[in-house]
Amino acid sequence: MRRLARWPNAHLAPKEEWTGIWGIPIPDSVTTLTPKILEPEVRVEQWEYGTVAQILHLGPYNEETATVERLHQFVAESGYEVAGPHEEEYLTRPNVKAPKTLIRYVVRKRQ
Repeated sequence: MRRLARWPNAHLAPKEEWTGIWGIPIPDSVTTLTPKILEPEVRVEQWEYGTVAQILHLGPYNEETATVERLHQFVAESGYEVAGPHEEEYLTRPNVKAPKTLIRYVVRKRQ
């Protein structure tokens, strides 16, 4: 199962202060959810993409900074700018020896 997370304030705050929005794919036929608990908030939403830039990070989550910087540099050198939140797709379980994480941003052509 794909596990996704968006970190909308990743560019504004130190990593330990990031706000996470977790995504789990559900069938298109599901339009509402009835949570058994009130916290955290659970809702159905469609994540829109368009043009994206992404990079595979191999290794611990706390060592992602250099990989993120490489992606930002690639985006800028390609004439684009980040136009959406920092997003991560976790390709392995967190407890594996070498986690694999796709780091992704929606991008747009720089004006």
